[in-house]
Amino acid sequence: MKTENKTITVEQCKDSGLALVLICLICFQIWKLPVFSLLAIIFLVAAMTYPPLFKPFGKIWFKLSTAIGTVVS
Repeated sequence: MKTENKTITVEQCKDSGLALVLICLICFQIWKLPVFSLLAIIFLVAAMTYPPLFKPFGKIWFKLSTAIGTVVS
């Protein structure tokens, strides 16, 4: 399943934004830097209000997940 010819949907953009929120929260738990919790809040608000903002990250995120899925299977 190739994602380079497909457009990223709004739902996939929202999923990508929420993945960034999770990454920031994990980084906050590891390094205890308040900047990560602030970034998580900003990303969460952006993902809920304007998901197309994450379209560039979504393309990279879904290409990476496709590559990992190909290697694992």
